[in-house]
Amino acid sequence: MRHFAILFISAVTLQAADPALLNLVMPDATVLAGINVQKAKTTDFGQFLLRQLPDGDALSSFVTSTGFDPRQDLVEVLMASTGESKSKGLILARGTFTTDKIAAAVAKEGKHAMQDYHGARLIVGTDAADSGGLAFLSGQIAILGDVAGVKAAIDRSSGANALDPALAAKVASLAGTDAWSVSISPSTLGNPMGGDKDNPMASIFKTIQQASGSISLTSPVVISVEALAQSDQDATSLSDVAKFAMQMFQGNLPAGLSNALTVTTDHSTVRLQISIPEDQLEQLIQGMQTAGKKPVAAHV
Repeated sequence: MRHFAILFISAVTLQAADPALLNLVMPDATVLAGINVQKAKTTDFGQFLLRQLPDGDALSSFVTSTGFDPRQDLVEVLMASTGESKSKGLILARGTFTTDKIAAAVAKEGKHAMQDYHGARLIVGTDAADSGGLAFLSGQIAILGDVAGVKAAIDRSSGANALDPALAAKVASLAGTDAWSVSISPSTLGNPMGGDKDNPMASIFKTIQQASGSISLTSPVVISVEALAQSDQDATSLSDVAKFAMQMFQGNLPAGLSNALTVTTDHSTVRLQISIPEDQLEQLIQGMQTAGKKPVAAHV
């Protein structure tokens, strides 16, 4: 199951959510993230990102054996979690899944078994240590998670379910973006700058009660983040940290991007927006990739 999970999640690293996918989410979810893969692929920057995905033997073998190519067959991906530290979460996807061919690949591998569960095709590990499950609903929806969570999602597929109203409202507000995330659980929001969890910087991020973010891949590429703090004073502190972080990285940015970030506060809410022309962002990513490659020593 780990092999399938890695490839499935790799595809993700490439609308607010499809109602059919949202209906499968656990009712106590506090964290959601979605990617409209189909819409993103229509943008120039989305196509650029697809070209960055590894196209090695592992992926080619996976596509050949399962008939599923995440670069072509994925439509939308939704990730959900309750926000608890031990939450295993769910990854839900709409696409075209050749379940018969996938079942044959699973049988040949010998480490997983295919089951029928309430009309869905469910893949489970034959090793007791493997608690993962992957299910397919009518060849168009895939559910990945622990077996108990996957079965619970299948059970929900036959009814009408509802999310926390605050979470549902935030998701609806992000309709039209290409990728987004929402958290209404303070426990899931740590210190994105790392470091000692007890330092003053970390304590500022602990004041965040809710957060959301979105990316629109049309040119210019727009990245937006919104955070709700405990108080107006906390919001001001968060805003100052964001501005300070931007000043730290200004020297590494291409010309013209030093003013790409805007930070505003509205009482206890902080909003950040980064607007970057597509060509400049592609150059930035390519530069980072080049810098990350180690030179190969010449053989004498």
